[in-house]
Amino acid sequence: MRRGRHLFRGRQTGLPAWSRPYGLPLLGAGVAATLHLACHRAWARAENGTVRRALLDGLSHSSAALAVTLPAAPLVPEPGWFVAAGLAGSLALDLDHIVAAQSVRLDRCMTMPGRPPTHSFLFVLFASVVLAGLRPWRGLGLGLFLGLGSHVLRDLGTGGAPAIHPRRVYELAYPVCFLLTAGLAVFGRLLAATSPLPSRQRATGRAPVAQRAVALEQ
Repeated sequence: MRRGRHLFRGRQTGLPAWSRPYGLPLLGAGVAATLHLACHRAWARAENGTVRRALLDGLSHSSAALAVTLPAAPLVPEPGWFVAAGLAGSLALDLDHIVAAQSVRLDRCMTMPGRPPTHSFLFVLFASVVLAGLRPWRGLGLGLFLGLGSHVLRDLGTGGAPAIHPRRVYELAYPVCFLLTAGLAVFGRLLAATSPLPSRQRATGRAPVAQRAVALEQ
Protein backbone atom coordinates (compact mmCIF):
# COMPACT_ATOMS: atom_id res chain seq x y z
CA MET A 1 0.00 0.00 0.00
CA ARG A 2 1.37 3.40 -0.98
CA ARG A 3 1.03 6.34 1.25
CA GLY A 4 2.61 9.78 1.45
CA ARG A 5 3.31 10.80 -2.10
CA HIS A 6 -0.15 10.15 -3.52
CA LEU A 7 -1.82 11.61 -0.47
CA PHE A 8 0.33 14.72 -0.80
CA ARG A 9 -0.44 15.10 -4.47
CA GLY A 10 -4.14 14.53 -3.92
CA ARG A 11 -4.37 17.40 -1.52
CA GLN A 12 -2.50 19.71 -3.84
CA THR A 13 -4.27 18.82 -7.07
CA GLY A 14 -5.67 21.80 -8.92
CA LEU A 15 -4.23 24.34 -6.49
CA PRO A 16 -1.97 26.99 -8.01
CA ALA A 17 1.29 27.64 -6.22
CA TRP A 18 0.08 31.03 -4.99
CA SER A 19 -2.85 29.51 -3.10
CA ARG A 20 -1.04 26.69 -1.33
CA PRO A 21 -0.63 27.19 2.41
CA TYR A 22 2.94 27.60 3.67
CA GLY A 23 2.37 28.31 7.33
CA LEU A 24 5.93 28.06 8.62
CA PRO A 25 7.59 30.39 6.05
CA LEU A 26 4.77 32.93 6.39
CA LEU A 27 5.02 32.77 10.18
CA GLY A 28 8.77 33.26 9.89
CA ALA A 29 8.21 36.28 7.67
CA GLY A 30 5.89 37.79 10.28
CA VAL A 31 8.44 37.22 13.04
CA ALA A 32 11.16 38.75 10.85
CA ALA A 33 8.99 41.81 10.17
CA THR A 34 8.37 42.25 13.91
CA LEU A 35 12.10 41.92 14.60
CA HIS A 36 12.76 44.46 11.85
CA LEU A 37 10.49 47.03 13.50
CA ALA A 38 12.13 46.48 16.90
CA CYS A 39 15.65 46.79 15.49
CA HIS A 40 14.73 49.84 13.45
CA ARG A 41 13.35 51.66 16.49
CA ALA A 42 16.46 50.82 18.50
CA TRP A 43 18.62 51.96 15.57
CA ALA A 44 16.83 55.32 15.48
CA ARG A 45 17.74 55.91 19.14
CA ALA A 46 21.39 54.85 18.81
CA GLU A 47 24.15 57.41 18.34
CA ASN A 48 25.38 57.78 14.77
CA GLY A 49 28.80 56.36 13.95
CA THR A 50 28.79 53.83 16.81
CA VAL A 51 29.16 50.05 16.75
CA ARG A 52 25.71 49.69 18.33
CA ARG A 53 24.07 51.66 15.53
CA ALA A 54 25.99 49.70 12.87
CA LEU A 55 24.89 46.36 14.35
CA LEU A 56 21.28 47.49 14.61
CA ASP A 57 21.42 48.74 11.04
CA GLY A 58 22.63 45.33 9.86
CA LEU A 59 19.95 43.55 11.87
CA SER A 60 17.28 45.86 10.45
CA HIS A 61 18.35 45.16 6.88
CA SER A 62 18.79 41.40 7.36
CA SER A 63 15.43 40.97 9.11
CA ALA A 64 13.76 42.91 6.29
CA ALA A 65 15.41 40.57 3.79
CA LEU A 66 14.06 37.55 5.67
CA ALA A 67 10.59 39.08 5.70
CA VAL A 68 10.55 39.47 1.92
CA THR A 69 12.26 36.19 0.94
CA LEU A 70 10.65 33.64 3.28
CA PRO A 71 7.13 33.85 1.71
CA ALA A 72 8.56 32.90 -1.70
CA ALA A 73 11.09 30.33 -0.45
CA PRO A 74 8.82 27.25 -0.80
CA LEU A 75 8.30 28.02 -4.48
CA VAL A 76 11.96 27.99 -5.60
CA PRO A 77 14.15 24.95 -6.26
CA GLU A 78 16.85 25.94 -3.75
CA PRO A 79 15.12 27.69 -0.82
CA GLY A 80 18.22 27.87 1.38
CA TRP A 81 20.36 29.53 -1.26
CA PHE A 82 17.44 31.77 -2.22
CA VAL A 83 17.15 33.16 1.32
CA ALA A 84 20.95 33.34 1.64
CA ALA A 85 21.13 35.43 -1.55
CA GLY A 86 18.56 37.84 -0.09
CA LEU A 87 20.47 38.15 3.18
CA ALA A 88 23.77 38.66 1.37
CA GLY A 89 22.31 41.37 -0.82
CA SER A 90 20.72 43.20 2.10
CA LEU A 91 24.06 43.41 3.92
CA ALA A 92 26.59 43.64 1.10
CA LEU A 93 25.09 46.78 -0.41
CA ASP A 94 26.50 48.90 2.41
CA LEU A 95 30.04 47.91 1.45
CA ASP A 96 29.91 50.80 -1.00
CA HIS A 97 30.08 53.11 2.02
CA ILE A 98 33.63 51.89 2.64
CA VAL A 99 34.59 52.60 -0.96
CA ALA A 100 32.96 56.03 -0.98
CA ALA A 101 34.41 57.04 2.40
CA GLN A 102 37.78 55.42 1.62
CA SER A 103 37.86 54.21 5.18
CA VAL A 104 36.60 51.32 7.31
CA ARG A 105 36.06 53.56 10.33
CA LEU A 106 32.42 53.70 11.32
CA ASP A 107 32.52 57.40 12.16
CA ARG A 108 33.40 58.06 8.52
CA CYS A 109 31.37 55.37 6.76
CA MET A 110 28.17 56.15 8.65
CA THR A 111 28.33 59.94 8.67
CA MET A 112 28.67 60.68 4.97
CA PRO A 113 26.39 63.44 3.63
CA GLY A 114 24.64 61.02 1.26
CA ARG A 115 24.52 57.40 0.20
CA PRO A 116 26.60 56.20 -2.80
CA PRO A 117 25.05 55.89 -6.29
CA THR A 118 24.91 52.10 -6.01
CA HIS A 119 21.98 52.53 -3.61
CA SER A 120 19.68 52.61 -6.61
CA PHE A 121 17.02 50.43 -8.19
CA LEU A 122 19.05 50.32 -11.40
CA PHE A 123 21.95 48.66 -9.57
CA VAL A 124 19.51 46.31 -7.83
CA LEU A 125 18.14 45.20 -11.19
CA PHE A 126 21.57 44.92 -12.81
CA ALA A 127 23.10 42.78 -10.04
CA SER A 128 20.03 40.54 -9.89
CA VAL A 129 19.98 39.95 -13.65
CA VAL A 130 23.69 39.07 -13.62
CA LEU A 131 23.24 36.50 -10.85
CA ALA A 132 20.11 35.11 -12.50
CA GLY A 133 22.12 34.66 -15.72
CA LEU A 134 24.80 32.71 -13.86
CA ARG A 135 22.24 30.41 -12.21
CA PRO A 136 19.12 30.50 -14.40
CA TRP A 137 15.81 29.27 -13.03
CA ARG A 138 17.25 28.57 -9.58
CA GLY A 139 15.77 31.61 -7.83
CA LEU A 140 19.07 33.15 -6.72
CA GLY A 141 18.62 36.26 -8.85
CA LEU A 142 15.18 36.79 -7.39
CA GLY A 143 16.52 36.32 -3.87
CA LEU A 144 19.21 38.91 -4.47
CA PHE A 145 16.65 41.26 -5.99
CA LEU A 146 14.42 41.03 -2.92
CA GLY A 147 17.32 41.52 -0.49
CA LEU A 148 18.78 44.50 -2.33
CA GLY A 149 15.34 45.96 -2.92
CA SER A 150 14.40 45.78 0.75
CA HIS A 151 17.66 47.54 1.60
CA VAL A 152 17.03 50.44 -0.77
CA LEU A 153 13.42 50.78 0.41
CA ARG A 154 14.49 51.07 4.05
CA ASP A 155 17.16 53.62 3.11
CA LEU A 156 14.51 55.73 1.41
CA GLY A 157 12.84 56.05 4.80
CA THR A 158 16.04 56.69 6.77
CA GLY A 159 17.60 59.72 5.17
CA GLY A 160 16.96 59.02 1.51
CA ALA A 161 18.92 57.40 -1.32
CA PRO A 162 19.72 58.04 -5.00
CA ALA A 163 17.19 55.36 -5.88
CA ILE A 164 16.45 56.57 -9.42
CA HIS A 165 19.01 59.25 -10.33
CA PRO A 166 22.60 59.23 -8.95
CA ARG A 167 22.62 62.98 -8.36
CA ARG A 168 19.25 63.24 -6.68
CA VAL A 169 18.26 61.98 -3.25
CA TYR A 170 14.76 60.56 -2.91
CA GLU A 171 13.16 60.24 0.51
CA LEU A 172 9.89 58.76 1.77
CA ALA A 173 8.25 58.47 5.17
CA TYR A 174 9.35 55.29 6.91
CA PRO A 175 5.78 53.87 7.29
CA VAL A 176 5.38 54.19 3.52
CA CYS A 177 8.65 52.33 2.98
CA PHE A 178 7.51 49.59 5.36
CA LEU A 179 4.31 49.13 3.36
CA LEU A 180 6.30 49.09 0.11
CA THR A 181 8.54 46.41 1.59
CA ALA A 182 5.46 44.33 2.38
CA GLY A 183 4.39 44.82 -1.23
CA LEU A 184 7.84 43.67 -2.34
CA ALA A 185 7.31 40.41 -0.44
CA VAL A 186 4.00 39.86 -2.26
CA PHE A 187 5.62 40.72 -5.59
CA GLY A 188 8.48 38.31 -4.93
CA ARG A 189 6.10 35.46 -4.15
CA LEU A 190 4.15 36.15 -7.32
CA LEU A 191 7.35 36.10 -9.38
CA ALA A 192 8.46 32.85 -7.77
CA ALA A 193 5.05 31.26 -8.40
CA THR A 194 5.06 32.19 -12.09
CA SER A 195 8.73 31.57 -12.90
CA PRO A 196 9.50 29.08 -15.73
CA LEU A 197 10.89 26.25 -13.60
CA PRO A 198 8.01 25.94 -11.08
CA SER A 199 5.55 26.27 -13.97
CA ARG A 200 7.16 23.34 -15.77
CA GLN A 201 7.26 21.29 -12.55
CA ARG A 202 3.57 21.88 -11.91
CA ALA A 203 2.75 20.92 -15.49
CA THR A 204 4.63 17.61 -15.12
CA GLY A 205 3.36 16.89 -11.62
CA ARG A 206 6.72 17.57 -9.96
CA ALA A 207 6.97 19.94 -7.03
CA PRO A 208 9.93 22.12 -6.12
CA VAL A 209 12.58 20.60 -3.87
CA ALA A 210 11.08 22.09 -0.72
CA GLN A 211 7.69 20.47 -1.45
CA ARG A 212 8.60 16.94 -2.55
CA ALA A 213 6.89 14.25 -0.55
CA VAL A 214 8.73 11.17 0.60
CA ALA A 215 7.22 7.94 -0.67
CA LEU A 216 6.43 5.53 2.17
CA GLU A 217 6.20 1.90 1.25
CA GLN A 218 4.31 -0.50 3.45
